[in-house]
Amino acid sequence: MDLPIKQGQKELNTFLQNSPTDLLSKPDFQRSFSTQVMNMIVDDTMQFKKLDDLASELNMSPRNLRRVLEKENTSYQQIKQKLRCEKALSLLNDSNRSISEIGLELGFDEASVFSRAFKTWMGLSPRAYRDKHSIGSA
Repeated sequence: MDLPIKQGQKELNTFLQNSPTDLLSKPDFQRSFSTQVMNMIVDDTMQFKKLDDLASELNMSPRNLRRVLEKENTSYQQIKQKLRCEKALSLLNDSNRSISEIGLELGFDEASVFSRAFKTWMGLSPRAYRDKHSIGSA
């Protein structure tokens, strides 16, 4: 108890963002490295780190990072897309921002590119998703 706290505001924000889901779900220890990468890959402004920079932070080569993620049946790109999808769902559900604004915040250059990616993830366009899940729809 006398040891100093080594976590900061970023870790607290991540914890709060994922609560209570993380508290109620059974930990998947086989995904621990993927989870670590997921927590490190993006900052609070949804700016994704480059694979080389992330590997350097983890004290490994980019090739080794890809290999370790592959053993866990995932990849840097899949983790990145999962985070983008989760953030997109959150923004579509909890804000009145336009589809274009959400796409830009997630790092897409054009709304059409974001819409195509979202349709791949969810099977419907961001507008259709928002209409289907808006308050008051039955």
